[in-house]
Amino acid sequence: MGAVPYIYAEANTQSSTSTSFTNCIETAALVSGTKYLLLSHALTHVSSSSVNYEFQILNDQDSTITGSLTQKDASSSVSDRNHCYSFATVFTAASTGTCRMQFRTLDATKTVSMAHGTLTLIALDDLTEDTDWFFAQNTSATELTPSEQTFASKSLAITASNSGDWLIV
Repeated sequence: MGAVPYIYAEANTQSSTSTSFTNCIETAALVSGTKYLLLSHALTHVSSSSVNYEFQILNDQDSTITGSLTQKDASSSVSDRNHCYSFATVFTAASTGTCRMQFRTLDATKTVSMAHGTLTLIALDDLTEDTDWFFAQNTSATELTPSEQTFASKSLAITASNSGDWLIV
């Protein structure tokens, strides 16, 4: 098997006081109708401990990818209010071939910032689902507790026919 096509986009030092979603990373390199594994990550900061802010990923111009909208609660007495945004899913690229990460503050007097963010999109169309790639996702809301919890899992049988290189995320 040859190299698997992928797209990588990154951005540094983005900030906003807008209560409307603002683009912080964008790529228009997706092929319409292609299935992608999306891995997204952002190191974030908010200017006050008394404000919440949100991140989301869009497929196309205005279609939020299900499960990507995350609200961060910055309420803390700590002077640095840094957080991490991470999201992964499998989706099919829309007609514009655009994928973007957006953020906004919920209080226009406060600033939300992204120190560094990435979008990694791995094309899956040349691979066979449940043979070359596997994906498990739990979209149910689950309350965190001090005990161990399984949110999503997938068992894989490694055999001679699939014992080559693996990427496990």
